[in-house]
Amino acid sequence: MANNILDKAQLGIHTANERGKNLEDKVEEYLNDKKIQYIFTPNRGIDFRINTKFGRVYMDCISTGTAGSIDEKIATKIDKYVRKYELAGGSIHILHPYSGLSKEVKESIHSMERLHDCEVHMLDWFEFEELMSDNYIPTPKQTATNGSNWVQPDPTAMRKFFNFTKS
Repeated sequence: MANNILDKAQLGIHTANERGKNLEDKVEEYLNDKKIQYIFTPNRGIDFRINTKFGRVYMDCISTGTAGSIDEKIATKIDKYVRKYELAGGSIHILHPYSGLSKEVKESIHSMERLHDCEVHMLDWFEFEELMSDNYIPTPKQTATNGSNWVQPDPTAMRKFFNFTKS
């Protein structure tokens, strides 16, 4: 039984990593199609440094399927990126298209904004496309509102977005 539990945990990690890689690939495909210059540095800092006509965009991709423990690390990432890329007084964009955020996570993000005098923009895919076309109007990220502060993503929307097919 222990092996079965371990296998399920490893499968969960594999699925999360695969979903994250798919999101990064989707961003790269979009940027390449639009001929937008960028630097991609997964596992060595913020995922994307994107050169646009209105300046450099620093963007990280987070592809959690539910609001939860991964989201709790967003504030730590913000702190690390502000220090590493000297973004105090600037902006960080986080592409987080699949779920809402808990009230506590939103508060921790706001704390980092106040601490570093920066703006953190939580983007869905549509907002990312708007940002790249210089039509971006910031909107509040959806808060997970059910009793447990967990929200489930819409699997149909995820399959359509990534064009998943059974093999």
